[in-house]
Amino acid sequence: MEENESNAPRKKLFLDLFKEGNSSLGAFETRKKELSPEQIALETQQLWKQLRREFPKTGKISTLRKRKIRYGLAASLALLMIAGLLWFFVHNTGEHFIFQTSYGETKSITLPDQSGVMLNANSKLSYKKDWDQQASREVWLEGEAYFQIEKKQRDIKFIVHTEHLEVEVLGTQFNVKERRGTTEVVLNTGKVKVKRAGKEPLLMEPGELVKYSVNTESYAVKTVDPEIYGSWRHHILNFEDNSLGEITSVLEDNYGYTITFQEEGLADERFTTTLSSDNIDILFPMLEESFDLKVRREGKKVNIARAH
Repeated sequence: MEENESNAPRKKLFLDLFKEGNSSLGAFETRKKELSPEQIALETQQLWKQLRREFPKTGKISTLRKRKIRYGLAASLALLMIAGLLWFFVHNTGEHFIFQTSYGETKSITLPDQSGVMLNANSKLSYKKDWDQQASREVWLEGEAYFQIEKKQRDIKFIVHTEHLEVEVLGTQFNVKERRGTTEVVLNTGKVKVKRAGKEPLLMEPGELVKYSVNTESYAVKTVDPEIYGSWRHHILNFEDNSLGEITSVLEDNYGYTITFQEEGLADERFTTTLSSDNIDILFPMLEESFDLKVRREGKKVNIARAH
């Protein structure tokens, strides 16, 4: 009973320090925010101050209790060091700040101008460290991202660079996806200008999708529901009359699967569904039932064949 009472202040201290929303470190753990070196130094200073308040120098502290305090402090400082290392690796790569996601992960990013970016799985976004000194706001994208661009009082351009296209805007919301030699831009609101070296710029209207293919070096434009193409940011996958080949490409690009079709024509079958991206495995039994298929899985390797 005495031991439990002596532990109570220490337990309360560390719960207070690391509960969500109470400190920068707590927010980092739960919301994946990065800490700057200045923030880390401040957190460390605050940690020491609170420890001194909770455990003043006056009075006797048992050897066991000292050891527990020391272990708790070491664990706390280790978390701060890990946060600092993550900040360093994300923010100090050459001349650019770089943000990356792994398979199945999305990341919310706030740019220096307060524009918001939701980065989809297996994607990378970067911008120059001297952003504020640039004549235009520029980012470089590999993969897929949804942009909510803040419009400035002065007409400062915002440019998204992909491998094959540039998307130029002033203030708008849109989705950009570049995979497998194809770039798609879907405009939700505002206006954007899509540019390709050697070709006339293409001005988009809300509700339009522009697809550029490297193989054909041509644009395809059609009217779509933008929310279907941007639903991934809400952890929802919408497939509307997509071929199985298109669906499996999403699984490979965003979730790291390797999928093989055993019979010709299977990849051309078309399918419509809506499901949670947090439970992507449910898609395979849905395909089995809908098309009378047999899906064999070994980890991330999937083989799809006719059942009969």
